[in-house]
This record gives sequence, structure tokens and C-alpha cells, in this order.
Amino acid sequence: MELLILVCYIVVAVIIFRKLEKVVYSIVIADVFLRLLTFIKHNITSQELFNFLNKYIPLSIPNIIDKHTGGVINEFLIWIYVIVFIMFEFYLTRSLLRKK
Repeated sequence: MELLILVCYIVVAVIIFRKLEKVVYSIVIADVFLRLLTFIKHNITSQELFNFLNKYIPLSIPNIIDKHTGGVINEFLIWIYVIVFIMFEFYLTRSLLRKK
């Protein structure tokens, strides 16, 4: 189910934004959001909230990929994920240098 939601999210981002830069930003935003929720999950004292987050919220995008794929497909998708983050770093650096 998580993989389906992730794929739908990416497809909607491509349809709405149409620019590669904005699609990359939206993917990274989703991953950072999942990682923030994971941090909150591990640092809260409420058992009910922990159980809810643990049941319904994945750790990160690589965690979703690992959970639903294996072998060569897994390696391919993880490398695509790494390339997206390399592109994100490029866009961030370019944006920072332009604002001088």
C-alpha cells in the first residue's frame, strides 16, 4: 500500500509541477517529512501515538523500496533515489550561489 501511495505521489507531482526541479524538491520534501515523523515516533512518551505512527507511517522512502522490492529492482530504485538526492544537492547549491 505504501508503495502505491508513493508512486501516486510522484505521478501527481510530475503532473502538477512538470519541471524536474520541482518534482525533485517534492520527493525530498516527502522523504524529510517521513524522517521527521520517525524521529518524533522514537522520541515520544505516548505509547498510543507511537503505536499509531509505527503502524501507519513508514520510516523513509528507501524503507518503502526495501519493503516492497528485492534484488535488481531494489538496487535500481535505490540508485534512482540516490540520483534524486544528488540532483537535489545540485539545485540547492545552485540556488545558494545565485542569491549572492
